[in-house]
Amino acid sequence: MKVCYIVPSLKKSGPLEVVFALVKELQGKVDIRVIALKRDDSEDERFYSSGVDIEFFSELSLKGKVKTIKMIKQDTIVHSHGLIPDILNVLSGRNNSASTLHAYPIQDYSMKYGWKGYIYAICHLIAFILIKKRFSCSVLLAKEFKFFSVDGINNGVLTDIFKSVDKDTIKYLKEIYGIPKNKVVFYFVGSLIKRKNIVNVIEAFNDIESDDAVLIIAGAGEYKEYVEEMAKRKTNVKYFGKVNNPEDIHKVGDVLLAPSRSEGFGLMVAEGLSCGSQVILSNIEIFKVVYGRDNMVTIIDSNSVENLKFEMQSILSNGLKKSQSDNYSATVMANNYYDKYLECQKS
Repeated sequence: MKVCYIVPSLKKSGPLEVVFALVKELQGKVDIRVIALKRDDSEDERFYSSGVDIEFFSELSLKGKVKTIKMIKQDTIVHSHGLIPDILNVLSGRNNSASTLHAYPIQDYSMKYGWKGYIYAICHLIAFILIKKRFSCSVLLAKEFKFFSVDGINNGVLTDIFKSVDKDTIKYLKEIYGIPKNKVVFYFVGSLIKRKNIVNVIEAFNDIESDDAVLIIAGAGEYKEYVEEMAKRKTNVKYFGKVNNPEDIHKVGDVLLAPSRSEGFGLMVAEGLSCGSQVILSNIEIFKVVYGRDNMVTIIDSNSVENLKFEMQSILSNGLKKSQSDNYSATVMANNYYDKYLECQKS
């Protein structure tokens, strides 16, 4: 079996983490090729050491682009991720085209791009519908698009990377990142955008009455300058920008804060739980369905700074819990995709 993944770039993101997990888990079972539409300054170097063939579409001449599309034989499953990759997938006219929807398009694009986001969302949905085999990053998201015959496959994480570590390793990582040893580490990992409610995270932390906590933030986005300014003014707020090894942040962190307004799955939550973190989540439906029964999870009102502050203060008063979860494995996810790929070949 041959599978070609089309992605916007090799820039680290939730969807790209899923693609890398598929590459790692399915190597040996299928012949894998990756086409990235463009290069990026902060590429995921793991793809280069994975041994798979990688091509950058933007570096090809028009003739080269056409040749690349033609070289993808009809028996290859072309699995795209994102708006432009989906459009390219549709235009290539493959019988074995596949795509994964990684978020709620209307909510995701409109919160990121304003009114233009609605246009992008409609274009993405049209392209998605025209693809032969349609997936979503969670079973719940698939239910929202049940009229389009979408198969829901819950995301998973590489548990050999995202895992709890011993105290010596945590001590070493804290020294590298300059994190105080004897403080409770609240943390945020992800895009600094409106949808993720990063402002609520900072406001709630600033209202905590304790000198025993630190907030660390890793990510980039429209609120980057706001976060940078806050980190300059507050000695107990540390901002690391977009990190190449988010697993390090999960390992040194004690409590992941994810009061998102919308998520397709919330991969960072699975990563945090796999590393043994407590998690405070918003009460959006996907979080309640996927993570609500985990004893390391606390659910709050997504837009309430006061609720977030209360739960953080409660953890400081009552102490931390530690328990690693193995419920979100990329192996399960990859096996589910592999079964669907086999169905694609037979149809």
